[in-house]
This record gives sequence, C-alpha cells and structure tokens, in this order.
Amino acid sequence: MARACQGCGRSNDDDASFCQGCGAPLAEAPVRAAVPPDVGGHSRIWIVAIVVAVIVAIVAVAATAYFTDGGGGTNAGLSPAPSAEPTVAVSPAPEVERYLAGAVGPRADRLATISADGAVTPIGRFSGGQIRQIAYSPDGARLACVAGTLRRSELWVYETSSGAAKQATAAAPRVVAVDSVAWLSPTELLMAGHTEKPEATGQNGALLVYDVGSGEFSPLSDAAGVPLRGVAVSASRDGGRVAFVTYTDARTDEQGMASATERLQLLDRATRQITQLGENEAFFDVDARAFDEPLLSPDGEAVIYRRAGSDVGTSYTVVDADGARLMAAKEATFPAGYAWHPDGTRVVFTGHPVKPGADGSGVGPAVFWVFDTSTRQTQVLARQDGAMVQDLSWSPDGETIAWAGYDQDHFRTGTLYLMPSTGGRSRAFVKQAISPVWAPDTAPSLVTAPGS
Repeated sequence: MARACQGCGRSNDDDASFCQGCGAPLAEAPVRAAVPPDVGGHSRIWIVAIVVAVIVAIVAVAATAYFTDGGGGTNAGLSPAPSAEPTVAVSPAPEVERYLAGAVGPRADRLATISADGAVTPIGRFSGGQIRQIAYSPDGARLACVAGTLRRSELWVYETSSGAAKQATAAAPRVVAVDSVAWLSPTELLMAGHTEKPEATGQNGALLVYDVGSGEFSPLSDAAGVPLRGVAVSASRDGGRVAFVTYTDARTDEQGMASATERLQLLDRATRQITQLGENEAFFDVDARAFDEPLLSPDGEAVIYRRAGSDVGTSYTVVDADGARLMAAKEATFPAGYAWHPDGTRVVFTGHPVKPGADGSGVGPAVFWVFDTSTRQTQVLARQDGAMVQDLSWSPDGETIAWAGYDQDHFRTGTLYLMPSTGGRSRAFVKQAISPVWAPDTAPSLVTAPGS
C-alpha cells in the first residue's frame, strides 16, 4: 500500500523511508531500510564515458541542484546559513543509537544513526547544503556534522545521550565556511574555518579549537605562539598530533593560471613543533594538488594522502611522521575513500585499476587495497564488479569495513555495505546511505546484517 507524505501529499512506495517528492521523512520512523542484493556477482560494467558522466551528474546533483549557495538566512547574525530556510531541522531522540552514523535519503541531506539491525533514525536534516563530514568524539558522547556548500557551511554538534543539537559558532572569529574538523579530545573539536568566502584557489582557513562545553574558540598555535592556518585537518586518536595542508606564495602567471606552494604539515601539540612532510606546487585551474585530504593514522605515526590532478586519475601515498615514504605512490582511477585500522598499522584504500577492464569497457572493478606499515606490503583485499565506492570506515574492533557506493542507475545516494576486514563478499546493509562512520567502542557483527 502506498504511503502518503504528510508534507506534500505525494504517494510513495510502502517501504520508502523518505518522500521522493519533497524528501521529508515518512511516518513511523525509525524504519528498517530495504536491503538490495549483496555485491560480489557479475554486473554491468559502464564504459568510461558513462562513468565519467555519472560522477559528474552525482556531483552536480549533490552540490548544485539541491544544495544551493544562495539565500539570506542567518543564525543570530553569525555564521550565515546556506539558504533562506532553517539550516537544520532537528529531530531529537531520547538516545542516539551508537553503531554507525551516515548521510541518508535520496539527496543525502539527513544526518542519521544506523543501528546494528539496519534501522535508520534521522536526527537532523540540512536544507542548505550537503553533508560534508561526520565525526564521532573519542568517547562517542558527541557527533559532529559539517553541512553546506564549498563557500558556505556550518558545524553542528549532537549529544548522543539526548539528540540535542548545537551549532558551533561565534561572533569572533566569524566563520562563514567550515573546511574540515577533527576531534582532539571528548570536548575539543579542531576546525579549519574560513572567515572569508573561500575560492578554489588555495585559501587557508584559521585552525580553531572549539570547546564544546564553553562554546568558545581558541586559535591553534605553533611554538612561537603564531596562530596556524591551513585546510584538510586530521588528528591522532589522542589529539597529540595534527596533520594539515597549508598554501603560501599564491601567484598567477601570464596565462592567468593560479598556483601556490602547498605543504603537508604535522604538528606535535605537546612541543608545538611542526614537521614538514612534503612540498609541492599546486595548480588550481586544473585542480592539480599533491596532498589531497591527508588522513593521519590513529597512533599519529603515519599519513595517507592522494594526489589530485584529473577527473579520474590519482595516486595514493603513505609517509611516516618524519616525512619518509612508507608506501610509494599507488596509481589508480576513480579515487574514493580510505580508512585506518584502529591500531594504525594498516590502511585500506580504493580505486579502479589503471589498466582497462578485460571486457574492453575501460573500467575495471573497484579494488580494495590494504597497506601494512610494518611489512610495507600492499595487498588486494577485495574486488567488487560494477561498484563505484564513495567512502570507507574501519570498525573500532578492526573486524569490519563499512563502505558506501553510489547508485549509478539513478544518480543518487547509493547503498552502504559491510565487508569482513579479511576481505571477501560484502553484505548489503542499508539503502540510500553514504559517508559511514563507526561509533567508538562498537563491536559490529556481520551476523546481524539483514540478509546474512
């Protein structure tokens, strides 16, 4: 029997979680998400042109069609909202389920928690922009969410004990866009925040530490007391080390090509000393950057990053805390996410082989590689035909890898899967969910996955 949306009146499938017309959650939430077939068998392989078109369409839909950059809404005169509507609609629950969190719905504009049996509980909907980052605090007591567009985005923090939400904002500095966040402790959240509308030309953000209790910001400084600036922050589990990227010497050549010097930096918070792990010249007109989204290991001893430089090609590199190369650049196409094992000794990353597919389509299967920092060996963990991976997350007990794939047939949010950390067949877990993030101290069991 069709389910009518109470907001717009549209009829929806009886197993739908959200209205396909207005996107509002349907009644009887939380609901059990429908489960698609497991991944692992043969499926249609897209030719290169179609895959590129799919990715462009997904990006366009996610970044522009629904999440606009205009509007005049504000929050108490502080961080401007991405649209004239309320930026976030909060649906507090007595207790936020601590298993997985992710972005759900056809447009991935809802922050939700996902229980071990696959039930989805939306806790907030962002009307002004896509969900860009989700992060649990080290103790699991809080869930941070960055949502918005490149030029306007906001940081919200949810209490998992009550579902209560609070926007992280201040009159000074007035942050208009949040580039990235990383937890330093259960009550300290590091933000790379732009105080001016950012452009895609290598602007640095202010590195600010947000105290969740007091609601105050303080600058992250070096040994000389100079406030640090940069983007793409990540931190070790104990918050003792912070990795980030900085841009200096911005310039434009005679052809009008914008470039700058980019550096991958590592801060030791105890000594406030900075180690430079790498340097490169970035060319922003062609999106050529060497240190794209660096991710520090939980123990703070290694960093993985990828090189950006084309629509489909990339490479992954791992260096240690002194900048020595542990894993030589691994070439791949259609890059996706990566995730560290909780002990920091292994990292999983994905992409497609550079060599064309055997069927002549030009696109091989999605490959999951694992690099071991102790043996310095890279091995293939799994291959998934017909998959386009969006992001990865390694469970706290090290037994399971959650990954999300795009829905290539409908150009929208895809499916979240669970895969044993030893490789093998992935089990479909939740439909219309991406950006999986495990709650700390979670002990997932694949036995509880629907269809297992």
